[in-house]
Amino acid sequence: MNGDHPRLARGIPLVSPGDSQPAARLMTECPHLHIPAGDPEADRIGLGAVALRYASLGFCVLPAARGGKRPHKMLGGSGGVHHATTDPERIRAWWRQDRAASIAVACGTPPGLCVLDLDVKGEQAGADPATTGVVRA
Repeated sequence: MNGDHPRLARGIPLVSPGDSQPAARLMTECPHLHIPAGDPEADRIGLGAVALRYASLGFCVLPAARGGKRPHKMLGGSGGVHHATTDPERIRAWWRQDRAASIAVACGTPPGLCVLDLDVKGEQAGADPATTGVVRA
């Protein structure tokens, strides 16, 4: 996977202070994630088309419960993240079963993937990415 995100290469931060929906903004602004309207693969497998795009970038993916982060029930009751793959045929088979399954990415793959969890719990806000002091390796 390319170590530099196109936005970072141009000196544009991935997350800006006060950005209420950074993930949605990234999905619409990043050309390597853009899937045009009417894309036949997206019409067949829904969010699986995005999962395929992640896999093509080297990320191991697996289906998660709709709107959730737990492994999808189609994977059975065990194994969880160990089902993650970059295999396009496996990904297509999963999303043919549920076009709206959420996408989970296995952390630690590819090397260098780091996840910063900024959950908001009740009234308590998570960490501010602009002041957290994350170091990019």
